[in-house]
Amino acid sequence: MPPITTEDVVCHLLGQSSLEISAAIEQQAEADEDFAAQLSLLSACIHPTSGETTDVAKHIPVEPVLPRAPRRQLARWVAIVFAALFSMGMAWAGWELIREKPLLEDNFTANWGDRELWSTPRRVVKVESGHVRLFDRGSLCTTGEFTAPYKLQFRWLWNDLAGDFLYRDILTVTLRTSGNHRKEHAYEILDGITIVINATSGQVNIHRAEERPTKLLLSRVLKLAPQVWYDVTILDRGDHIDVFIAGENLAKSEVPLLSYQVEGTFDHGHISFFNRERVADASFESWIDDVVVTKLKN
Repeated sequence: MPPITTEDVVCHLLGQSSLEISAAIEQQAEADEDFAAQLSLLSACIHPTSGETTDVAKHIPVEPVLPRAPRRQLARWVAIVFAALFSMGMAWAGWELIREKPLLEDNFTANWGDRELWSTPRRVVKVESGHVRLFDRGSLCTTGEFTAPYKLQFRWLWNDLAGDFLYRDILTVTLRTSGNHRKEHAYEILDGITIVINATSGQVNIHRAEERPTKLLLSRVLKLAPQVWYDVTILDRGDHIDVFIAGENLAKSEVPLLSYQVEGTFDHGHISFFNRERVADASFESWIDDVVVTKLKN
């Protein structure tokens, strides 16, 4: 789904958004306390005399859903919102609250890989049907470099091509990396901190790229079903990294699945995604979508 826009937020608060957009706004509000607070502020501006506290995170549009307001009418409502904010001495702050510009954002809806945002250190990487497709160690790397603290969010889905319980896909997300891979099999990445989400073992682990993990860092198996989208959030706080995964069979939690204490220094700040290499005549495929990198507040 495309990113939530200011117009989507205004229509949602007016009860004129579609069920799909309202659901997306509700989910983001549940996942992001800052976003929920911002919605509450705007709701108070739109309904200043209601006498009630609006829980926008639980807002449900009245059926039947009204059609989207024409652009002119919608613009008028946006103007009203910002006029209310201005009257509170918060016009500029209100604009910043609505939509803080991410460090990186790509939902791939154009089905075109943006070379200003991404490089492809290894084939096969394709952008199709509104997502990125990684095939047999396909590698996607940011062209920009990021300095902690920041939050990485994306959606991940793996497809079961082999039909063998021993050969399910493995997604590796690497932070603080150059994005370069070894030339020889198994084409692992050379540097950085790797977060490995393993659908074969149902485990997640973190380690430096030049080291092999000495133990699995999760005490329970994750049932990572194929053809299911999972929401992944990784917080690079500088001194440690937290990993969250939510989706089918994985309830959303405020407690990270695992945390990793960062030691040593790193020469690069790219973010890389790559999947499992072809092995035993089995091929592997992962999909990536809705990648967002935002700055974390200290």
